[in-house]
Amino acid sequence: MRAEEEPEGIIAHVVRYELIIVLAIAPLMLFPNRASIAGLVVVALVWLARWVAYKRLTRPSAMNAPELLLIAMALIGYFISIDRQLSEPKLWGIFLQAVLFFSVLNGLHNRRDIDWLTWGIVALTAGTALASLVGTQWDIVRLASFPGIYDRLPQLIRGLPDSGLSPAQDLFHPREVGAAMGMLLPFITTLLLFARSRWLRLASGLTLLLGGFVLILSQALMGLFGLLVGWAIIAVWWRRWMIVPVILAGLAVLGLAWAIAPDNWLSLMLSVDNPYGIAAVLRLDMWSRALAMIADMPYTGIGLNTFPLIQTHFYIGHLLGAEPHAHNLLLQTAVDLGFPGLIALFWLSAAFYMTAWRVAARLEDRALTALVIGAVAGVTAYIAGGALDVMTLGAKPVAALSLFIGLVGALRWLTAEADQPAEEGSPRNRQASRFVGLAMPAVLILIFVLSVAVWPAKVNTNWALIPAHQAIYAARQTGRLPEASSTQALELLPGAIQQEPDNPELYGIYGTLLAWNEQPAAAIQALAQRVDLDSREPLRYAPFLTWQRESLGQEVPDNGQLLLKIYQQWQARFPERADLHALVSLVYERRLGAVDQAAAVQRRALTEGASPRTLLEFYYQMLLGESTGHD
Repeated sequence: MRAEEEPEGIIAHVVRYELIIVLAIAPLMLFPNRASIAGLVVVALVWLARWVAYKRLTRPSAMNAPELLLIAMALIGYFISIDRQLSEPKLWGIFLQAVLFFSVLNGLHNRRDIDWLTWGIVALTAGTALASLVGTQWDIVRLASFPGIYDRLPQLIRGLPDSGLSPAQDLFHPREVGAAMGMLLPFITTLLLFARSRWLRLASGLTLLLGGFVLILSQALMGLFGLLVGWAIIAVWWRRWMIVPVILAGLAVLGLAWAIAPDNWLSLMLSVDNPYGIAAVLRLDMWSRALAMIADMPYTGIGLNTFPLIQTHFYIGHLLGAEPHAHNLLLQTAVDLGFPGLIALFWLSAAFYMTAWRVAARLEDRALTALVIGAVAGVTAYIAGGALDVMTLGAKPVAALSLFIGLVGALRWLTAEADQPAEEGSPRNRQASRFVGLAMPAVLILIFVLSVAVWPAKVNTNWALIPAHQAIYAARQTGRLPEASSTQALELLPGAIQQEPDNPELYGIYGTLLAWNEQPAAAIQALAQRVDLDSREPLRYAPFLTWQRESLGQEVPDNGQLLLKIYQQWQARFPERADLHALVSLVYERRLGAVDQAAAVQRRALTEGASPRTLLEFYYQMLLGESTGHD
């Protein structure tokens, strides 16, 4: 392995035990509190020691730049958030992921360090599994019930301090527990099969049994799918011919599913009367709302970890409650961090896989190669599971991914020949390094520039929606419109609407903002424009309704009736919002010609105390005048 000149004095101890120091302060970022800043100060001092010792801040790695870009986008997502208290745990989680990556990348100096890290990952996996057994809300698993097991498991870990858990949910969610196991167990499997130490194999075997038991209890399909994908990668690396049975097994599963599927399987998957249909329909609902958010705020995202707030306040689904995330890794990353964050994720993944491939090709030690394959299997398990559900970037279990990514980066450095930089080697390797190190950021910049050039309106829309969301959310929470953000939004939204006149979301938000600003006439005009645009394509809010009705042989209602049904569901879910009552009345008045019913909606909203009241009073009087004139 590559050798480095050892520094002397206290600096030597800092850089030698960097990883231990960082792991010691990790809880400050894992459970953020007032002392968390002290953790960043310690990290800064460690980096300073590294600079003094080696005249560099970090070892070179193809993963460095995308990690820094993720931090930059997380900071943007935090500062534009409508609720920074909700965003803060995820911000610290992304900080922790980056800190762990760089600490592993720079903190492994020899084979003994690598062995200690593998033992640490085994201990982390076993500890997570044990904590999950006594700290998970098992009564919300969906697919099958095993009361004989679940009822006997104690709930000893509740409401971890400053953990970001909601007051209503002070236990771990079983799906996140299962996803964590699905991500960690592939690496543990490689240790069981290929580790040099018998004791490590024994510990890995016991951990695999424990973690597998927890995964089964969680009934998390994303975790199970991720684990199977990870095992497939390990099997194919172990014996290349294993790709044949892996493919055959996949085809057999698909064939079995097709053979036992009921004749009305489409109706079953689009029905809300069974767990499978609920899962499918809700995901279609969530994904459509997530895509709408991304389309409106592609450059910054909506604000870190604010999906449940933005969705319920501004992008209401057809059936959704306050879902915590978009249930898809790529969509959630774009929602949280914008397209730059999504590209950073692709960039990081490409850099990781390229580095792992080069390290595996260079290594002659089978046990070390197995660590690389285990890391690849773990990262791939996380990505594969993210197609069905998601542990968001910044979630506590995702910090373990940084150990895998950093391990591969450190092995790339340590296995480079002593007389050449880690990024040199054969001409083919140098070309690959240049692609990952230069072409990827160039592509990122090119995509950004082209998107601004092709869709300049999206820049204004994104910029205008940031203060608009902040102002409306604050008004609904406090009953008062904040002056700074509302003034900025009222200045920016007309320009955004002028450049994107067919975007109903802009008219809806502008109308709501005008209503809170006590301009009811202008608010009704903007909301009416939203109704006109929505009536052209109401199924954009419930894309699965057409498939549901077609599978049942039912006719889809005309656009006016369909839009009324969608708006009425919103109104029933959030009766305190005057703008939603106004939308229902506008459909009655302007699409269905039922002025009396429109007035009745406003009258009922006034008695229920919806806000802002001035909007209801103005529109009610206007409707009464129209009704009298009509009579």
